[in-house]
Amino acid sequence: MKKMLSNLISSFLMGLFIYYALTQTITWGAVLACLAAVGFVALGYLAAYAFKRNRKNAVKS
Repeated sequence: MKKMLSNLISSFLMGLFIYYALTQTITWGAVLACLAAVGFVALGYLAAYAFKRNRKNAVKS
């Protein structure tokens, strides 16, 4: 869980850093875009967790 959280936080910060490196400004749009990207990564984690959980339940049956 801690590793997943650190990956999400580092994804957000890396996105802001890349945006700043390209434009030399930080805007609310950039922050929202980075949050949206982190949301997609979190959905990927959720899908992988659900798939793993369903697979374990199928093996038990």
